[in-house]
Amino acid sequence: MPARLRERTPQDSGSPDPLAAPTVAAVIAAYNEQESIAATMDALLGQSRPPDSIFVVVNNSTDQTFDVARRYNGRHVLPRRGGPATCVVTVIDIGVNDDGKVGALNFAWSLARRHDYVLGVDADTILAIDCLAHLLTDVVADPRLGGVSAVSMPDQDASGGVVAHALVRAQRVDAATDALSALVRGGRTLVLDGTCSLLRTAALAEIAGHRQGPWLADFGVEDVRLTADLLSSGYEARVSEHARASTAPPTTACWLRGQPRINAADDERFSLDLPRIAQVARSAQGGAGSATHLASRLLAAVLAVGFASTGGLHVSGLWLVPVVLALLADLCVVSRIAGRSASDILSAVLFLPQEAYRTVKGLGHARAWIRNLGTRQCSSAAAQARAERGSEPASSADRGVIRALSLFAAGGIATVLTVWTASSPAQQEAALTAGVVLLALVLGVQSLRNARTILGTARGHRV
Repeated sequence: MPARLRERTPQDSGSPDPLAAPTVAAVIAAYNEQESIAATMDALLGQSRPPDSIFVVVNNSTDQTFDVARRYNGRHVLPRRGGPATCVVTVIDIGVNDDGKVGALNFAWSLARRHDYVLGVDADTILAIDCLAHLLTDVVADPRLGGVSAVSMPDQDASGGVVAHALVRAQRVDAATDALSALVRGGRTLVLDGTCSLLRTAALAEIAGHRQGPWLADFGVEDVRLTADLLSSGYEARVSEHARASTAPPTTACWLRGQPRINAADDERFSLDLPRIAQVARSAQGGAGSATHLASRLLAAVLAVGFASTGGLHVSGLWLVPVVLALLADLCVVSRIAGRSASDILSAVLFLPQEAYRTVKGLGHARAWIRNLGTRQCSSAAAQARAERGSEPASSADRGVIRALSLFAAGGIATVLTVWTASSPAQQEAALTAGVVLLALVLGVQSLRNARTILGTARGHRV
């Protein structure tokens, strides 16, 4: 990285100067992050190419987040190999904010827009020492880029018991799979990860238009809509080949279900401009992987019970082929994780932790789709906060979804049992045969996806 990029200080006023070295402002929306905000700030100030400004906007917090963050307030002179770099930290508590993280980000945007680039960082994300340098190299080199994301991996040192340990390992494989998939496509992505992304200020200004800021409050996952707006404006979005960061992962099933990616009734192809039925269809399309996983396991269980009731249960070795491919895919992904541990490998070998994680993820998507049928908006941030606390009761919307899922399951089981007991042996055999064919098709699709993952890992990318 040229020394001039490290030595540049932010401009005092006005718009970015296209002839000057680029400036970067990091923005952090912090909500009850007293345990993690200090480590995030230390990582930002410790960058080989530190940001020129850092804006921390505390919102709706009931803990000591502001008190911890304001210790960093002020001007920092940072010694670097090419000469000292300067970073000015501004910490603001905006108090109660109905728009949550989106409102905090848009407030930070109003302060950071004078810089050439905006680095969005979650308050529980730790950047590798050269993360910003790599992101800046990528986005400066290609004016078509509206933004570029770091590969964010769940922190493998997260504390917790056996269940937490298994969940973290499963999430690391899942995150690595997504990152490798993007890198195989040349880095192209439909979602710039909000945990750590460098965004072009000119592109953000273009999509902000006359609204309050680039981020929209009426959308479940703010970075999904932001990326969609950038792509619609003709910009590209990519995942960086070299920039890395780590995030605090969910360590309970409840916390995992509350994550915006799972809890929100939208996805990377979701559009609020579509009719309701099209929104539901696209939301389901985005979670196809989770849906097919959950459906195949449920169908296999139903078929096993059905064959057992007729005395015709015989398991062929061919059914092990999808299992072996899934296991190999996970092992290949783990082999491409930089800094992988023996626990990562063991988690992939045991297979069951990955199965449990994908089942929880599938149930979360199912809940989101059902809620999307009945309500236009969902507060994914609120759901995540409830899940992290683990003790607060579900919202009325969530209770309605749970009741709907329970009624649907109970009704489905009762209907299947009634029809099954009233059917003749020939009809039962025909139904089981149809079920086997359907299961084979679903597992075939999953096997093709796993084979593609195995081939993709052979291209040399690392995450």
